[in-house]
Order: sequence, then C-alpha cells, then structure tokens
Amino acid sequence: MNCDQIREQEIAGQYLLGQLSEAEQEAFELHYLDCGRCAAEIESLQWMRRDLLRRQAAIRAEPLRAKRPVWWWATPVAATALAVLGLALLFRPAPRRELARQEPAVAPAPLQKPASGPREERWIVLASFRPPAYQEALLRGAGGQEPFRSAMRHYQAGDYPAALAGLMQARQREPRDAGVRFYLAACRLLTQDAAGAEDEAGATIGLGETPYLEEAYWVRAKARLARRHSEEARQDLLALIALKGDWESKARGLLSRLEE
Repeated sequence: MNCDQIREQEIAGQYLLGQLSEAEQEAFELHYLDCGRCAAEIESLQWMRRDLLRRQAAIRAEPLRAKRPVWWWATPVAATALAVLGLALLFRPAPRRELARQEPAVAPAPLQKPASGPREERWIVLASFRPPAYQEALLRGAGGQEPFRSAMRHYQAGDYPAALAGLMQARQREPRDAGVRFYLAACRLLTQDAAGAEDEAGATIGLGETPYLEEAYWVRAKARLARRHSEEARQDLLALIALKGDWESKARGLLSRLEE
C-alpha cells in the first residue's frame, strides 16, 4: 500500500470509519508507521472530528449565512474530513433500533500527543482503539434501564463525551452492572482518559465471568498501551489469550506487534 493508493481509494477515511478489512487495516497501519505524511493526515482528521463534536451545539444554532470562515475548509485534509464525516456529526439522524450489532459512526484512535517520530507513531498504532459494538436489544443482559439506554444512544451516534456523562449516572445506580462498567471504560478511552479507562476495565474484570470479560481485558490492554505501560499491557494480553475465547487471535496479533 502506498500514498497514491491511499489517496485515490480514500483509505484514511475508511480507516477512521472502521470500514477496512483486517488485512487492509494492517497494511495501512504498517504504511503510516513509516510515512509521516499519512500519519499527520490521520491526526488532522481526528482533531477535526473532535473539534466538530465540541462545537456542534454552536454550529447547529448558527444561521446558514454565518457558517465557518471559508479558510477553515480550504485545505485538502479538511475536505477529506468532510467527506469522511459526511456532515453526520452536524446533522445526525435518530439512531436505529435493531437487533443486530451496530458500529458507531467513527472509530478514532486515542492520541496522547502529536507524533514526533517513528517510535511515537508505533505507540499510536499499538494503542489505536475502535469503539466496541453495542447491541440495542441488550441480549447480553446489561444496563437495560435509563440512563444507560439514553447514554448508549449517544454512544451509537459517536458522541462519546455525552455517553460518558450518562454512563457515570448509570454507574451510580448499578455499580456492579458489567455492561455499564465496560462501556464506561470504552468511553473513557475514546475521550482520551486512558487512566480512567484502565480503572473501569479493571472493575469490569473484577466482576468475574461476565459476557464482557474478554473485551474488558482488551480495553485495559489498550489503555495501558496509551499510557506506555507495555509490560502491564502484555500481561493483559497473555491473560486474554489464556481465556481461549473469541479474542484470542486478536490478542496474539497485538502481542506479537508489541514484542517486536
């Protein structure tokens, strides 16, 4: 995979939307490990998404004639960001209610600071994190009451700060609800709070055999990688592999990349 192919096929946008296959995702990540240009573009797209989320209330309230200055959208990266987002962050449809698992609209990676070289870029790739899928029908039996359901509507729309606030209320009501604690861990990681994500994922793991046990180890490993705690992340991945469940293959893959 090269820069021309990435631009022609809009690979960066598909990567952020979680639309690449596992093989395509790995090929893209291996490319931008050694390509500062593509890594910088990913960071720019993520920054713009966060900025849109932060300012969405003000943007919605503005008259159409008084929108953003033209220069903000003038760069190619900004144009790509608009194409990726499809203005969904500004004009979101109501979340669909269906039984199938749904992927949130975007899949950002937690960034601790701008990349400063190949070593930093490798940490960013290792800590990259996709929002766990959420099943509206709650067939796994967690968090069936408000404010959990309200929070998860924000989660499905990709508004993780709003989801985080609702999940914190849900935790006060149901502190031992594995679903609440797990998605709270995910939202903390998606809002750049890696230490909080580590604590919440640990609380989920501490609840024992729940449907979220494997994913909680994965989230905690990613949170520890975001904090550059490689040995602790390695222990989580080994524990996840030992469970011999659905996440064993992904854990082995990440562990192999970490040990490189």
